[in-house]
Amino acid sequence: MKVNYQLSAVLIHNGWSATSGNYYTLAMSGQTWYLCDDADIAQISTDDVLNASAAAYLCMYLRDGKL
Repeated sequence: MKVNYQLSAVLIHNGWSATSGNYYTLAMSGQTWYLCDDADIAQISTDDVLNASAAAYLCMYLRDGKL
């Protein structure tokens, strides 16, 4: 049985250690990606997500598009 997964969120950390710096999230809602950084939320492109994912701290996936 083949199981498909879809990237749904990426947690990224900027800083020197896990206890300092800034964490932000790239999250998908529907078919749209958003950059969530503290109180700021902005729509971003899929290309932006793929480029930023190289610095991923944690990636989250949905199986078959379901929670």
